[in-house]
Amino acid sequence: MLMQLAKAVANAAAALVLKAKNVAQKTEDSAHQNRVIAAATQCALSTSQLVACTRVVAPTISSPVCQEQLIEAGKLVAKSVEGCVEASRMATNEEGLLKQVGQAATGVTQALNELLQHIKQYASGGHPIGRHGEATDCILDVTEKIFNAMGNAGEMVRQARILAQATSDLVNAIKMDAEGESDLENSRKLLSAAKLLADATAKMVEAAKGAAANPDSEEQQQKLREAAEGLRKATNAAAQNAIKKRLINNLENAAKQAAAAATQTIAAAQHAASSNKNQAAQQQLVQSCKVVAEQIPQLVQGVRGSQSQPDSPSAQLALISASQNFLQPGAKMVTTCKATVPTINDQASAMQLSQCAKNLASALAELRTASQKAQDACGQLEIDNALNMVRDLEKDIQEAKASAHAGKLKPLPGETLEKCSQDLGTSTKAVTSGIAQLLSEATQGDENYIGMSARDIAQTLKSLASAARGVAATTDDAATRNAVLDCAGDVMDKSANLIEETKRAIAKPGDAESQQRLAQVAKAVSQALNRCVNSLPGQRDVDNAIRTVGEASRSLLADSFPSSGRSFQEIQAQLNEVAAGLNQSANEVVQASRGTTQDLARATSKFGQDFSNFLGAGVDMAGTSKSKEDQIQVVSNLKTISMSSSKLLLAAKALSTDPSSPNLKNQLAAAARAVTDSINQLITMCTQQAPGQKECDNALRELESVKGMLENPTEAVNDQSFFECFDSVMENSKVLGESMAGISQNAKNSNLPEFGDSVSAGSKALCGLTEAAAQAAYLVGVSDPNSVAGQKGLVDPTQFARANQAIQMACQNLVDPACTQSQVLSAATIVAKHTSALCNACRLASSKTPNPVAKRQFVQSAKEVANTTANLVKSIKALDGAFNQENREKCKAATGPLMEAVDNLAAFASNPEFASIPAQISPE
Repeated sequence: MLMQLAKAVANAAAALVLKAKNVAQKTEDSAHQNRVIAAATQCALSTSQLVACTRVVAPTISSPVCQEQLIEAGKLVAKSVEGCVEASRMATNEEGLLKQVGQAATGVTQALNELLQHIKQYASGGHPIGRHGEATDCILDVTEKIFNAMGNAGEMVRQARILAQATSDLVNAIKMDAEGESDLENSRKLLSAAKLLADATAKMVEAAKGAAANPDSEEQQQKLREAAEGLRKATNAAAQNAIKKRLINNLENAAKQAAAAATQTIAAAQHAASSNKNQAAQQQLVQSCKVVAEQIPQLVQGVRGSQSQPDSPSAQLALISASQNFLQPGAKMVTTCKATVPTINDQASAMQLSQCAKNLASALAELRTASQKAQDACGQLEIDNALNMVRDLEKDIQEAKASAHAGKLKPLPGETLEKCSQDLGTSTKAVTSGIAQLLSEATQGDENYIGMSARDIAQTLKSLASAARGVAATTDDAATRNAVLDCAGDVMDKSANLIEETKRAIAKPGDAESQQRLAQVAKAVSQALNRCVNSLPGQRDVDNAIRTVGEASRSLLADSFPSSGRSFQEIQAQLNEVAAGLNQSANEVVQASRGTTQDLARATSKFGQDFSNFLGAGVDMAGTSKSKEDQIQVVSNLKTISMSSSKLLLAAKALSTDPSSPNLKNQLAAAARAVTDSINQLITMCTQQAPGQKECDNALRELESVKGMLENPTEAVNDQSFFECFDSVMENSKVLGESMAGISQNAKNSNLPEFGDSVSAGSKALCGLTEAAAQAAYLVGVSDPNSVAGQKGLVDPTQFARANQAIQMACQNLVDPACTQSQVLSAATIVAKHTSALCNACRLASSKTPNPVAKRQFVQSAKEVANTTANLVKSIKALDGAFNQENREKCKAATGPLMEAVDNLAAFASNPEFASIPAQISPE
């Protein structure tokens, strides 16, 4: 076939040479005549070279190098044809001759295009494209050009003309298929598809006319873009099977080339290792090669599965998934290779690695394009396949439950109760994040992205089901075993309902009732996930502690607080005592987080009991307050402590299910410090009559809360560099020295206010000193050659968590009844600062990620944060203008959506796919 197409080019070129000869014979100017003869000779020569090249490379046309050689030979023919036509135009003005030359040149171009299309499509033994394929290819390519030409009305209209012709060809081809179809139902479907395509074409033509008439109108250009998008969807629907088959074939070829290029790059990296003078760069290269090497078998398996089962949707989706999973580690390896090349001493090895990295980058670009097109064509398949996967997982859970009842459920190799519990917590978190993405995409109504989200949820549910089975197989408690399997089965059932409801929502985009049902089903899945996590061993103790805090805090909702009859001094002494106990318990919760789940359960249980004791003393203090205002302020502070305590226990619960997350450990430590700060605020208010006493007590609690930082400094405390830590230590040491001198001097002279100031300053300096020392110790550890280097991701989850913490605290201050007007403005400044930083981080992440779902999610999350922040700022401005109760309530109402939006964003940013991986300190 390849040789026949090459001969067709040669025959067409021979006809062109004859027409050029006629022009030369009738040209009187010898210079022009010689130019025509030379151009015709060049045309014949380049055609001859094309035929010879085809004969040589035909047996090995599947090789990219051979394809490139043949394509280059074809380009030379095209160039010589242009030269022949140009020489003929300059030699004569006779229209008849020029028309003959033009027709002959068109014949060569058409024959050459058929040859090039054959090379691209059949290099791996594919099937003929046909009229459907040519037209659909043209439609998909041209619509992409229209999208890219936004802002250039002339180019958009020009591409729209090409698009109209291609859709006309496709409509005619479908009608011909319908006429030749013996099955009336199939014929009806084909004619219906042709009508939809014709209607979409008519809309696009109208939009093109509008854009042509108003080339400076952005609105008309947007209408043309939307019409082209509609036409693209109609094309996908009209020729879905033909498109899908061809796109999957293209993806198989791209995946093969990417796997081969990655293998060659890894080999080149290994060869260059001995001559690399930079060990840090070499270590990063080895690490990136290792990750890619783990992905190559999955990619190859995906290709084999798709080729062996060409009509299997699950095999096609597995190939798409493997291809998309390969892109990110492959791109990282390319970046690492390019960064490593300058550090390699051996020039040959450096050049080889550079060339391999270049080839891999090109192969990844092809793979990205092919996988995206295949994904677009298989959007509905993703949803159906995800639904089938979830239903199968539900059956697997039932089988595991039956095995457990029969006493035959055994753990798999490597499974332990701790590991499976952690895996279950991690996968639950991933499912929750996936549901948020699915709901966001369902709101947008884009079927392709919804399919991707459904697939991701199904994959994480598979991990959850495996972890639930592992927990049931490794626990000795029959009640826990049954609870875990029952809850996991309920998660699968509710998740299947969610995917089915999503399918219905796609059919009715923008329907409010459909969206409401979808939100209700998603809420049911979230509740089922919470029940699943709560069924884990040790979780009941943490839940009991949370329940204890909640039940004890109900006493704060009373209208009045009667006096207990005890003296103020007695209640104050008791309050100080139980405050110290609660503060100690909070620090024990943080320490227990590094132990087993049983350790954490004991610590949280003790915390719950200590909180009840503290709250009782606090309510007594409210009852002995002299004025109603003082009583309200005491109760407000107790509510803040209650909220901080609940957050501490919730952070402890989250950490117990995902103890490997450094972000959660930082959140737990921050929550413990928030408990200390809120206790200090209450004690300070209650001991205003005792100068110096409150500062000493506050300082002791503050120092107790930071002491744990020095026991195991294996995680980053803040963003400071080593030299910034050094400066902080020097500065805080100076302040600490001055404060110590002030404490001694003012105590001797009985200057109690100054004594208190010195104690507070000394405590803050010592806390800052401790924090800087812990950060410096961490930096020293990660700089050790045996430590594993961190990897920079799209986002830093620690930054998002700290911003989230700061915004949550600022919002709590805003709704505090005791908050003054200046404190409101200060809190507003903090909120604006951190939300702005989060939105900027989302903008950068969306511009860098190749994942279209993540790109849209980052943009959507940033919009939600920005909109809720704008609403809060608006209510704060109103409160600043009229500082009254009505505006306070409006401000309070505006904080809720902001805190929820920031929480969701922080959870999404902690996804391992986007998050930076922190450096791991060597155990030595």
